[in-house]
Amino acid sequence: MFVCNCNGVRMRDMSVAVEQVMGGGAPTVAAVYEACGVAPKCGRCKVDIQRLLDAANAESCALAAE
Repeated sequence: MFVCNCNGVRMRDMSVAVEQVMGGGAPTVAAVYEACGVAPKCGRCKVDIQRLLDAANAESCALAAE
Protein backbone atom coordinates (compact mmCIF):
# COMPACT_ATOMS: atom_id res chain seq x y z
CA MET A 1 0.00 0.00 0.00
CA PHE A 2 1.27 3.45 -0.87
CA VAL A 3 1.24 6.22 1.71
CA CYS A 4 2.64 8.81 -0.68
CA ASN A 5 1.38 8.26 -4.21
CA CYS A 6 3.23 11.24 -5.69
CA ASN A 7 6.62 9.91 -4.58
CA GLY A 8 5.76 6.21 -4.63
CA VAL A 9 6.54 5.65 -0.94
CA ARG A 10 5.03 2.47 0.48
CA MET A 11 3.74 1.96 4.00
CA ARG A 12 6.65 -0.30 4.99
CA ASP A 13 9.19 2.32 3.87
CA MET A 14 7.29 5.10 5.60
CA SER A 15 7.13 3.04 8.82
CA VAL A 16 10.90 2.56 8.75
CA ALA A 17 11.34 6.31 8.28
CA VAL A 18 8.99 7.02 11.20
CA GLU A 19 11.04 4.69 13.42
CA GLN A 20 14.24 6.48 12.38
CA VAL A 21 12.74 9.88 13.11
CA MET A 22 11.37 8.78 16.48
CA GLY A 23 14.82 7.52 17.43
CA GLY A 24 16.44 10.77 16.33
CA GLY A 25 14.42 13.02 18.61
CA ALA A 26 12.76 15.23 15.97
CA PRO A 27 9.44 13.56 15.15
CA THR A 28 8.00 15.83 12.48
CA VAL A 29 6.33 15.16 9.15
CA ALA A 30 9.14 17.05 7.41
CA ALA A 31 11.72 14.83 9.09
CA VAL A 32 9.88 11.72 7.84
CA TYR A 33 9.91 13.06 4.28
CA GLU A 34 13.62 13.71 4.63
CA ALA A 35 14.24 10.21 6.00
CA CYS A 36 12.43 8.80 2.95
CA GLY A 37 14.53 10.98 0.66
CA VAL A 38 11.51 12.72 -0.84
CA ALA A 39 9.77 16.08 -0.67
CA PRO A 40 6.03 16.67 -0.32
CA LYS A 41 4.22 17.35 -3.56
CA CYS A 42 0.43 17.41 -3.22
CA GLY A 43 0.51 17.04 0.59
CA ARG A 44 -2.33 14.52 0.86
CA CYS A 45 -0.09 12.07 2.72
CA LYS A 46 0.84 14.55 5.47
CA VAL A 47 -2.22 13.54 7.50
CA ASP A 48 -1.31 9.86 7.23
CA ILE A 49 2.30 10.52 8.17
CA GLN A 50 1.18 12.54 11.19
CA ARG A 51 -1.06 9.63 12.25
CA LEU A 52 1.91 7.27 12.02
CA LEU A 53 3.97 9.66 14.13
CA ASP A 54 1.17 10.03 16.69
CA ALA A 55 0.80 6.26 16.96
CA ALA A 56 4.55 5.76 17.37
CA ASN A 57 4.67 8.53 19.97
CA ALA A 58 1.76 7.03 21.92
CA GLU A 59 3.46 3.65 21.84
CA SER A 60 6.75 5.05 23.11
CA CYS A 61 4.93 6.96 25.87
CA ALA A 62 3.11 3.80 26.94
CA LEU A 63 6.39 1.88 27.08
CA ALA A 64 8.01 4.65 29.10
CA ALA A 65 5.16 4.64 31.60
CA GLU A 66 5.59 0.93 32.33
